[in-house]
Amino acid sequence: MSFLPLSLQTAAHLTELDRLSLGFITQVTWSPDGSSLAAAHGNGVAIWRGGFGGAPDLQIVGHEAPVKSVTYTANNRVIATASSDTTVRLWNSSTGASVSVLRGHAASAECVAFDRTGGMLASGGSDGTICLYDFSNDGMPISLIGHTAAVTSIAFGASGILASGSWDGSVRLWDTQKKRAAGILEQGSWVRDLAFSPDGGILATACKDGTWRLWDISAAREIRAIAGHAGGVDCIAYSPDYALLATGGRDTCAKLWDRTSGALLAVLEGHTKAILSLAFHPAGQFLVTGGGDNTLRLWAAQR
Repeated sequence: MSFLPLSLQTAAHLTELDRLSLGFITQVTWSPDGSSLAAAHGNGVAIWRGGFGGAPDLQIVGHEAPVKSVTYTANNRVIATASSDTTVRLWNSSTGASVSVLRGHAASAECVAFDRTGGMLASGGSDGTICLYDFSNDGMPISLIGHTAAVTSIAFGASGILASGSWDGSVRLWDTQKKRAAGILEQGSWVRDLAFSPDGGILATACKDGTWRLWDISAAREIRAIAGHAGGVDCIAYSPDYALLATGGRDTCAKLWDRTSGALLAVLEGHTKAILSLAFHPAGQFLVTGGGDNTLRLWAAQR
């Protein structure tokens, strides 16, 4: 079986290829080389290597509460997880062995992300703070303060810029080199997820008010706001070729959009509860979605 690259032309032809049952899924992510898929859930992290289907090849267990977020370093060797137990933990991605426990938050750690080099890690917490770890220095956490409510989404862009989304209805930008605030993008609604374009110049946000938005980072200017999902947009991702945006929401659907025009290209139906996370495979042929219905679903366009 062969598959077409996901594009503006093939987006309308995606079909569900397979599904897996798991615990309550909070985030899904592919390793940067596309060799592994990780899913954070209520009991830990499940990892599949070399394909989608069957039992996980590796289960990472060690947190004392549900895992809220998971991410890989750029070289695929380390996984970071954020948990309701307030900790961020680092793991060997091959063995699942614990590498480090980072204790920077006073309440639940909600989100975690590595920068593009893997030398810096940021986490957001329900305590409203961001912890920044610079492993090229002493690795001790630096607190970035500014949000007035829980920080639930975080992402690194280019040139040391970090974006954080919060219950307080704002996205805050941070200069991670100077360790200080670099701007505010007022959304007016809880920012549940965000993603940078490959060049780092455009930020996509997913909001509780049902919209997804694009922002020009250098100008701090909103480019577009699209009504996407009834009940709220929970997750957003760029395709590897930057042509598509995928969103998932409380209406139980995933949707594919033309990134340039904002036109709706396809609606993917099958989940029975909110889609909380989704991710494009780095090679651009697959989309995986994870939902509150405890399933992971794989989508592609077959030749």
